Amino acid sequence: MNKMISVTIPVEPKGQKRVSGGKFKHRFKDGVQRSREQILLYYLNASPEKPSAPLTGALRLRVKAYFARPKAHYGSKKKVPYLKADAPLFHTSTPDADNIAKMLQDVMNGLYFEDDRQIVILNVMKAYTDNGEGPRWELTLDEV
Repeated sequence: MNKMISVTIPVEPKGQKRVSGGKFKHRFKDGVQRSREQILLYYLNASPEKPSAPLTGALRLRVKAYFARPKAHYGSKKKVPYLKADAPLFHTSTPDADNIAKMLQDVMNGLYFEDDRQIVILNVMKAYTDNGEGPRWELTLDEV
């Protein structure tokens, strides 16, 4: 069975933060990181696409992270806003694509797949939203 799972999460994409080391070199995630993970977990659990049991075997994960455009990307003529011709399509600032993927993989671990080591193909795209759509994550997971 080669089922494709597609989920859209309507929140601003964030990257995995670096894990801090404590006084005795214990690793921990701060409250902001845990809060972001809980939001993703809520949407992933609520999705009708959630598998009844974690997938096994080799997997492909495709992530599209859409960010809100900054105001500098817009101009106005006679008080009518428009997207400037030189406004970029792709989001080239932080967070890094690998941190975006890691955040999602950590949250999906044990829920959509047994372990993130099963992901053998990973594709991440960072772009700006257009046409009034809000910031979001779009992910597709399938067996290969």
